Amino acid sequence: DDPVKEIYAAKAILKAVGCAEDGVNVVSCPTCGRTRIDLIGIAKEVEQRCMNIHGKKLKVAVMGCAVNGPGEAREADLGIAGGDGVGLIFRKGEIIKKVPQEQLVDELMSMIEHYEA
Repeated sequence: DDPVKEIYAAKAILKAVGCAEDGVNVVSCPTCGRTRIDLIGIAKEVEQRCMNIHGKKLKVAVMGCAVNGPGEAREADLGIAGGDGVGLIFRKGEIIKKVPQEQLVDELMSMIEHYEA
């Protein structure tokens, strides 16, 4: 792909291994038969919207289903898990709230903005 994307990939790798001083590390599941949302599109949107967040060091999970998502991503500071028309917002694997699917990313971004460890 475009060589500029290599810079973003390098930054993502540094975040993933804990070498970045701050920023949001977005992780996602690989999808499966339980996925009922546009997981790849949502993960890309979350990643894009988190790209310029500084002053916070967070792991954010974007998971495809509410069945396993929160538990599998319990090490994430915050996360979302998709469903049929609704999704879950969770913190450290604990479900905080259920929101309509079209509000899922905006609600996650609000939680990231107000997150305090």
